[in-house]
Amino acid sequence: MRPAAAVDPLRLAGLAGFLLAFGAMTYVATQMGVVARYTGPFQIADNLMVLPSTLSATLFPAVSSLRGGRDRASLHALTASALKGLGRCIGLIVIGLTAAGNEVVLVFLGTDYLGAPVDVFRLLCLGFLINALAFVPYSIVQGVGRPDLVAKCHVAELPLHLGALALVAPWLSIHGVALAWVLRVGLDAGLLFYFSRRLEGFSFRETARLGGRRTGLLLGAGLACAWALSSWPDIGAAARVALAAALVLACAAAALAWCLTPDERG
Repeated sequence: MRPAAAVDPLRLAGLAGFLLAFGAMTYVATQMGVVARYTGPFQIADNLMVLPSTLSATLFPAVSSLRGGRDRASLHALTASALKGLGRCIGLIVIGLTAAGNEVVLVFLGTDYLGAPVDVFRLLCLGFLINALAFVPYSIVQGVGRPDLVAKCHVAELPLHLGALALVAPWLSIHGVALAWVLRVGLDAGLLFYFSRRLEGFSFRETARLGGRRTGLLLGAGLACAWALSSWPDIGAAARVALAAALVLACAAAALAWCLTPDERG
């Protein structure tokens, strides 16, 4: 009897990832008929992934090299620095986009997309921040030679994501679709961080020691302020954009003053 061909984990991960990425859009198109009101904000937020994709391409070989040399301390320091740096860069961008969400959607998509799509855009920005941070454990898992874990995560997430879509989308419309996607990327990030820690490529303790906890608190406070600013009624576009810029600058200044380690300052 001819033996069954082994399943390529990279192909399986790619197929599952494709279905996860476009499952929400397919559902919106077939069940709601308002695909443009979801895909428009999605495409704007999707541009945020350029930076983490670039980081992943450079982090992968570094993880492989340090893992091969059994230099666990240097590997933990590298991945902690990558996570903090990515969080600060993408986090500041997401804070600005969230705070000025109305104006961003108006500029790129026009007045027809004001209202519900703006709320969707804010949710998607949060999801893309989570997804961007997940590129660090993703690179670790790939770098230590376990791409099958990524494939298994995506395969496990697919029915959960489709079930969440079927549950919340009829109730919350495109807001529910965006929420289901954010929950899915949150689950994906959690699984990847778990596996990267089990594979000894990432240390939460080391990340916290190197300023990761402070960076997380700063991002959380900045996002809360951005969400409040974006929902502030009776404020002009120019004033909102100016306040959004001031918020980003304030968060950047706080990161420089509060989140950098002595080595980073030097």
